[in-house]
Amino acid sequence: MHVYWKGISGMRWEQLLPTLQLEMLSKPSPSFLVIQLGGNNIVDIKLNKLIKTVRHDMKYICTVFENVNVVWADILPRRKWRGASETEYVLKRLDIKRKRINRLGKQIVKAAPNGRAIVSDIDLFTSGLFLPDGTHLSAIANDILLNTYQEALLAFIQNPDLKIYEA
Repeated sequence: MHVYWKGISGMRWEQLLPTLQLEMLSKPSPSFLVIQLGGNNIVDIKLNKLIKTVRHDMKYICTVFENVNVVWADILPRRKWRGASETEYVLKRLDIKRKRINRLGKQIVKAAPNGRAIVSDIDLFTSGLFLPDGTHLSAIANDILLNTYQEALLAFIQNPDLKIYEA
């Protein structure tokens, strides 16, 4: 099995399909496609529009890439969301929005024969998981997340019926 990593800092949801289509033209189809995206859209796109877009795009991806295991990886929590005020109320509303998008992503992939989901255990309450900016993960948290992804992919390979991996 070959692993290809394409991480794009600052990527937004609307870049997903064009990026995937371009990548798939120039590279062989992967066994797994892990999508961990949407956090950069939480602040400035209304929930209903984001839900509609995520639903459409994830269903499209699961259909078009029918021979690829499409994996939803949860949008991670943040202590600070760029472009949002830092009031407790706003941060709570944005976290609720994040959780709703994650719930939708998991529902879509669970319904697809080639869909899988990864739920990480990165949280806001464990000290040392975020950089001082409150948005990006610390080196330790990044290692934890990547280890979770690695364990999940191995679990999916070993058990093809497994739909959700929870760290």
